[in-house]
Amino acid sequence: MTEVHFDKAHYQLRLRISTERFTFAVYDPEGEPSFHTADYPTDCRYSLTANLKTICKDNPFVGQDYRSARILLAGTPCVVVPQELFDSMRAADFYYACMPKENRQTVLSRTLPGGLVLLYAVDRTFGQLLLEYFPDACLESSVVPVMEHLLERGQGGAGRTLYAYFHERQMELYAFDAGKFLLHNAFRCTQGDDVLYYALYVWQQLGFDQLEDELCLIGRVPGASVTFEGLQRYVARVNTLHPVAEFRRAGYAMSEGVDFDLQASFRAAETMREDQSSESNLKN
Repeated sequence: MTEVHFDKAHYQLRLRISTERFTFAVYDPEGEPSFHTADYPTDCRYSLTANLKTICKDNPFVGQDYRSARILLAGTPCVVVPQELFDSMRAADFYYACMPKENRQTVLSRTLPGGLVLLYAVDRTFGQLLLEYFPDACLESSVVPVMEHLLERGQGGAGRTLYAYFHERQMELYAFDAGKFLLHNAFRCTQGDDVLYYALYVWQQLGFDQLEDELCLIGRVPGASVTFEGLQRYVARVNTLHPVAEFRRAGYAMSEGVDFDLQASFRAAETMREDQSSESNLKN
């Protein structure tokens, strides 16, 4: 493992959790190194809570002083609610109207740009233990940074775009019309035929145009070249989002194999600092 000099930098921490692995990532443009990530595979014989205890025991990322800390819960089912209809006191009612009821869960919410509220749930015991290890961390679905980035990316746009983000044998679809949110859904995809079936079905249901509208692929696409060619038979504008260019060659974008949601979370923090710096300059 690359030695991370926590005492010589003020890192941001992202802990991305899926059923397959825990990914710890730290970033500070002036750090040594500026970006570092480490994967810890989970043991499928045990619960995520048991895996958390094992992985965090004597872990170098635990107990450090971070500039910010966010825990991204990957693969967590989400519900999007228009902000004007949302009542924080009834968050669980909104969520379980769409999802199976789980008595051991806590329903969390996150307000997004564009007048949206994202609802997601975390096992109560698991969430409490996470906050014991990382007391100042924010627990959020991995959908949050992706939605925030795609909403920002679409500002001022005129066309319609369907994004397909691939991770952990899953495809998440995000649809936008002139930057306005239309749809988010997730499907299990292990091969190219799955991608064509679900993506083109949603494309058709939304009434997207085969010649004018765009399909943008993000992440590790199953059977990439064959899948890409298959999609191009039905959609003229099929493109791939490249993180190195998208995130302006930032340290967290230069390493291969880093999940897009994790990269987008670091980018959101950079955007916030840039906005704060601009506000400060205006006041001076």
